[in-house]
Amino acid sequence: MVNTKGRRKQAESKPKKVKSSSTKGTILSSVKAADGSIIRPGDSIHLRAAKSQPPFVAKVLKLLQNDKQTMVHVTWYYRPADTQGGVKAFHGERELFTSDHEDMCELETIHGKLNSGFCERTSDL
Repeated sequence: MVNTKGRRKQAESKPKKVKSSSTKGTILSSVKAADGSIIRPGDSIHLRAAKSQPPFVAKVLKLLQNDKQTMVHVTWYYRPADTQGGVKAFHGERELFTSDHEDMCELETIHGKLNSGFCERTSDL
């Protein structure tokens, strides 16, 4: 279960969310992030956070272009520290949990692509 009072509580640290009306537009197959990487649906990405916090991590579900901007529909990953249980001895240093929490973010909030994988057992970390 995700702790909603964790890292995301500071409004200035969140990637900018947009109203549901921005979900309309042309679906794109790829976009270029600020670091030059090509982002596609299914990619895992870093998103800007407050300076004192690690970047947010999400999976791209959809890329949309409307008349004003390019938007990225994401589902969030959480670190053990972001959950109610917190960090346990068996958590890996780079462990992330998938979630069903989705948001629309502006393309400009993406730092770049990252490599992620799936482990069935914590011993695989």
